[in-house]
Amino acid sequence: MTDSRAILPLLRTSSELSLASTCICGVVCETEPSGARIAMESSLPFLDCLELRLDHLREINESVVEHLVRHSPLPVIATLRPERHGGLFQGEERLRLDLLKKAALCGAAVDLEDDIQEEILQEFRNSYIPVILSYHNFQETPDDVIRIYDEMRSRNVPVVKIATRVQNIPDLLKLYSLRSREGIKILAGMGETGQCTRILASRFGSALSFAVLNSGKPSAPGQIPAQDMVKLYRVREIRSSTKIYGVLGWPVAQSLSPVLHNTCFQDQKWDGVYVPLGSPTADGLRDFGESIGFKGFSVTHPHKQRISALCDREDASAISAGIANTIVVQEGEWVAHNTDLDGFIRPLERQAQINQIRGAVYGSGGAASAAVCSLRSRGARVTVVSRNSESGKKLAERFQAEYQSEYPLEKACPDVLVNATPVGMYPNPEGLPFDLRKILKERNASDTIVYDMVYNPRRTGILRQAEELGCRRIYGLEMFVEQAARQFFLWTGAEMPRDMALQAVTRALEER
Repeated sequence: MTDSRAILPLLRTSSELSLASTCICGVVCETEPSGARIAMESSLPFLDCLELRLDHLREINESVVEHLVRHSPLPVIATLRPERHGGLFQGEERLRLDLLKKAALCGAAVDLEDDIQEEILQEFRNSYIPVILSYHNFQETPDDVIRIYDEMRSRNVPVVKIATRVQNIPDLLKLYSLRSREGIKILAGMGETGQCTRILASRFGSALSFAVLNSGKPSAPGQIPAQDMVKLYRVREIRSSTKIYGVLGWPVAQSLSPVLHNTCFQDQKWDGVYVPLGSPTADGLRDFGESIGFKGFSVTHPHKQRISALCDREDASAISAGIANTIVVQEGEWVAHNTDLDGFIRPLERQAQINQIRGAVYGSGGAASAAVCSLRSRGARVTVVSRNSESGKKLAERFQAEYQSEYPLEKACPDVLVNATPVGMYPNPEGLPFDLRKILKERNASDTIVYDMVYNPRRTGILRQAEELGCRRIYGLEMFVEQAARQFFLWTGAEMPRDMALQAVTRALEER
């Protein structure tokens, strides 16, 4: 048995976290005591402590509480969250408090909600029970979060916890503003945008980060599996010297970029971590990036066309493409780059002489812009095919290409067919961006290259059709790895281990 009161010595203040790692707390949300015991054992190498969500148990009494706490292999936080605070406990308040006191007598720290009456809180103080006073807001991160924190801190508890729904980057800045407040704190941003608060907990001044057990389920949106926290994001190794990078987009939950870059950082022994930063807008990015200390960003939909405005200058690649997908931060200067240009052309160069081909690029957005720019800059003839005549014609005119609204292509049959649209992307992999059978009536399949810029899934509908018909194929993962390799070089000055990166992202796709 572990003395669960040992949890408090594990926790650090904001200033101490520059030299010590954030504790990782696995959340046990099982409905049966036997399942809870198994879950508690499942992730031990990746955890420092456990939160027992007692309100998830179908039946609960003092005997069950005592057994779970006393036989925990790690220090425990006991939580019995009532329905009014988003939990599952429906019993009487007095019973809830008695069960929490029982957990404390067995060695647990307890989580109490911020609306707890002062006389009850004093009962816990008088019994020397370590209390985490918690505030949960599942709708928003309020503007007055500092006031809320300070009022909770004034109630003389050892730890204050703030967990709020984070919907955008300004919400992240609100949570970050708590870093400088006195005392030990736990901060958690709920939702996709808040995931970076869990990985970068030490940068936010949070002494603890909640994680999903390997065999469990999240107790709040945005929680990350404990194994990923330790092995992928290396949370225990993040220090003040660690360089922070991220992928900005909306959504980014399916992005393979964290897998790719963190795998390569670790292989190259680069003191860096790459985090997801999902946000519907880029408002506040500059302030947030400078506050946390970001050294670079990958930028994806829907922010590519506007991200250069947040930077100090554009690299020649971003100027040529008219769009950026990468930010490099050096000595305070933010520079916009476009690594999709190299990423797109390198796989194609391995199969064709670029200045001797005719390409048809389907789409007129950011991905299409990179494809057309790369092809035209190397002398290829290009036709932009887009049903959006306004953006399609504009793209064609920019790069002196031809434009068609749809197939058939009137002037010549293309050697390379490029899908630069989202058609075929997860979760709709069966979509076909063009009628390949119709096109192949006018040329040999073996002379035709089908290039799909979509990488999730690896074998999209159009690539499967191309394989069946005997066309040569370029998979989106090839471009994805090449553009990431350019980002990796810009950030680290080193060559990315491409084979390792491709293996890592291929395996990640297969496991989904």
